[in-house]
Amino acid sequence: MTINADFFKIIKEGCPNAFSEQAPSKPDIVFIDGQVKLMKAAHVDSWGLFFAIQFFKTIENCFALGASTVILRFDDYRHVPSSKNMTQVKRSEQKIVWHLRKHRLCL
Repeated sequence: MTINADFFKIIKEGCPNAFSEQAPSKPDIVFIDGQVKLMKAAHVDSWGLFFAIQFFKTIENCFALGASTVILRFDDYRHVPSSKNMTQVKRSEQKIVWHLRKHRLCL
């Protein structure tokens, strides 16, 4: 789902204290959108590397920044807002098959 850039302009004008030029040096809580982390780079060619880079390393980096809580969330398609319905239908129509061949991950 695409969000128009004007949306962020309005939010920043209405609540400027919620935004900063740099990330906080020590966040309390970090939220990770797991759905986005399911996309992999071309050099990721094994399940071990996939999980290490996409999830374990990301979570470890968040704790290393000083976060006391790291939330990893995935979409629950039973509770998708109707506004995202078109995007979700389009995604489900695309058949992406993962093949495991000799411990190699191919998309």
